[in-house]
Amino acid sequence: MADFNAFRDDCHMAGWRPLGVAGHVWEAFGLVGDETGPTADALFAALAYRGYSVADYAAARDIRLGIEIHGEITKSGAAAIPVLERIGRPNVLINYDTANVEFYGDVKAVDDLPIALPKMVHCHLKDKRGEGRVWDFPGIGDGDIDFARILGIIEKGGYEG
Repeated sequence: MADFNAFRDDCHMAGWRPLGVAGHVWEAFGLVGDETGPTADALFAALAYRGYSVADYAAARDIRLGIEIHGEITKSGAAAIPVLERIGRPNVLINYDTANVEFYGDVKAVDDLPIALPKMVHCHLKDKRGEGRVWDFPGIGDGDIDFARILGIIEKGGYEG
């Protein structure tokens, strides 16, 4: 598994390279993903020593960043909004994940998505079976997430990608 994770990280960094974005961007996202910063305060402390802002770097290149619904800090749209407010950059938005919000946030995506939608830059449509932290992410349509309602919320909310 460690080799797969290293390969995944290398792929992410390679994908950013043509845009002039160095590996430190992936490191910042990794701090959220591996819960190095289990709270917003801890995350900002972990990034502070760097002396640069990933958001400013991306903004100068007209790149919007999406903080994924994942882990404890951004476990739901409701939890992610205060993080975005603290970052205070218009190009830092939410990468919504329909299964992660139910897994980490223990809230139904159809209930949380309307909160996140005004700040959503991207959406992972992913299904989930079971309540709470049951690790079961089947193909779309084989789980418990109501994608007809999800797509209706996205359409009514005016999301254009």
